[in-house]
Amino acid sequence: MKIDLHTHSRASDGSLAPRELIEEAIRQGVDVLGLTDHDTMSGLAEARQAAKEHRLTFIPGIEFSTETGNAELHILGYFVQENHPALLALLGKLKTSRHERIFRIIGKLATVGVHLQPEDVIEEAKDGVYGRPQVALALVRHGYVQTIEEAFERYLGNRRPAYVSHFKLTPRQVIERVLEAGGIPVLAHPAISGRDDLIPSLVKSGLAGLEVYYLEHDRAMVARYLQMAKKWELVVTGGSDFHGNTGKAPSLGAPGLAEADIRTLLEKVRETDSAGLL
Repeated sequence: MKIDLHTHSRASDGSLAPRELIEEAIRQGVDVLGLTDHDTMSGLAEARQAAKEHRLTFIPGIEFSTETGNAELHILGYFVQENHPALLALLGKLKTSRHERIFRIIGKLATVGVHLQPEDVIEEAKDGVYGRPQVALALVRHGYVQTIEEAFERYLGNRRPAYVSHFKLTPRQVIERVLEAGGIPVLAHPAISGRDDLIPSLVKSGLAGLEVYYLEHDRAMVARYLQMAKKWELVVTGGSDFHGNTGKAPSLGAPGLAEADIRTLLEKVRETDSAGLL
């Protein structure tokens, strides 16, 4: 069984529409697919319907970026109640902050002779979530830079002339919101964050899982996170972090997750009685 619980669609920063992502998963022989777009659930309905038509098991999810101290941690939320008021309020706040941030970035760009309109950025988002990657795409399309990398190096990166910090959420805030919405909070690609020392406190806050299997986790890392998951009785997940045709595009289903692990996740969802989702 081929399982991938971490993917992105055009609803956030992926290159494929939710339906196209499902179709690509079918082509690549995936049996179970999780959609975890950044800060939005807008692609879930389309993906769910497409998965139903293709008889692919679909796992609804979302990914949040959080910060604590000088660490950035990504929290995945699986099987949240998609109409939960507190979660929708949080997403609304994030959307508003993103919109305001775009205006501020555009204003800073203008001071260095780079002129974009908000519509230029929103167009790149394809009605999804927008942020610096979409600004970078607009800069490429309007000929100010040749590549997305150049856009960040010259204008958008930290300490560059058009950098604007984003609205910050803490891991605890997100874990609490996911739990309130009946979901399963999972720490994404922990080795990328490099703050294993924070995991015990996250567990105390309600963290329920670790993304053990990830392309940038070597065997030693996988073994370490499996041990942590066992110690704290956490769900084990894994995924490709697939974004589509974005330069580095791992195969869907890589690096792989055991069928027993997906069964454990589904059992965890049943324990939480997540709005009758199963």
